[in-house]
Amino acid sequence: MSSSMSLNMKRKYKTALKIFGFFAISVLLIIIYKNENNTGGEHLNRNFSDRITCEEYYYILDSKIPHILIDVRSEDSFKNGSLPNAINIPKEELPNNVEKINDLLIKKAQETNSRNVPLYLVCGSGYLSGSSVPLLKRYGIKSKDIIGGLAAWKSKIDPDFPLVY
Repeated sequence: MSSSMSLNMKRKYKTALKIFGFFAISVLLIIIYKNENNTGGEHLNRNFSDRITCEEYYYILDSKIPHILIDVRSEDSFKNGSLPNAINIPKEELPNNVEKINDLLIKKAQETNSRNVPLYLVCGSGYLSGSSVPLLKRYGIKSKDIIGGLAAWKSKIDPDFPLVY
């Protein structure tokens, strides 16, 4: 009789494990789905067409290709060091400056007789600028962030750059 009870307990245990496993996998899939569709996860910007490397930006700068660069760090960080011709608009102020950004792009296009002027975003590490790309996209402004931000710039382009996050 104890072996039949033991067999019955094993079946219940296996059934419980299957139910638990199904539940755990379901929860995991829900978490993954929410993270991929969460508008707060903009820093996970993985669309590489919305990004450039610091080497690519260096080429743009060195070749004097018309563009706009917005540094999305705080005003204090910006004052302590920034890339040439960067305009400081902190990330939290971007929504209030959509008109200004559009005006800058139009003015630069007129000055340079260009049809489209690219907009690049930079910050200390790439986190703020990466999350700013989809933010601006919501307002109809196409932009690209510099992967790794000023830390990558310091590491790969200019070791003397005064990095201030």
